[in-house]
Amino acid sequence: MRQAMGVAVFAGMIGVTLFGLFLTPVFYLTLMRRVSKKKSAISRNESTGPALGAAGAAVGILLLASVLSPVSAQGGMLTIGPNYKPPTNSYPGNYKAAELGQWKEGHPLDSVPKGNWWEVFHDTNLNELESQALQANQNLKAAVARVDQARATARVARADLLPRLNFDPSFNRQRYSPNQHQPTAL
Repeated sequence: MRQAMGVAVFAGMIGVTLFGLFLTPVFYLTLMRRVSKKKSAISRNESTGPALGAAGAAVGILLLASVLSPVSAQGGMLTIGPNYKPPTNSYPGNYKAAELGQWKEGHPLDSVPKGNWWEVFHDTNLNELESQALQANQNLKAAVARVDQARATARVARADLLPRLNFDPSFNRQRYSPNQHQPTAL
């Protein structure tokens, strides 16, 4: 489902970009043609009134802006859903099962070493035994290898979610003898 959604989003972005690349010049070309038609109409009617020229174009742009500005100002009314209200997280003042005994709040011990926990005891024999056990433990090495394999498999699976671009041009030309029965295309 993620791949289909990714393809749809990627194709939509490309489509909108191409649409914008073609639509924008057409829009400006249409506006320029209208302005040139107005200029030619005004130059033909010079005897009836003064030519507006650039002032007429400015008036047209201001008229267009005054028509479109209320539409864009009302765009905020097109929101979906109710107004956002942040959630209120409330928690009880004391433990709900206090009758089970005395409980104390847990505090993390950030000062305690997380990796080689046995070094807390400052015992050299224990340190040597732990290092020997870690080196000789085949089950641990197999588990580490399985974790590495699972991570590699996950990276390969995630690669299918990314867009792909293939470039595989090919050309095929066939000629049939006039004396031979020609195959029909299905």
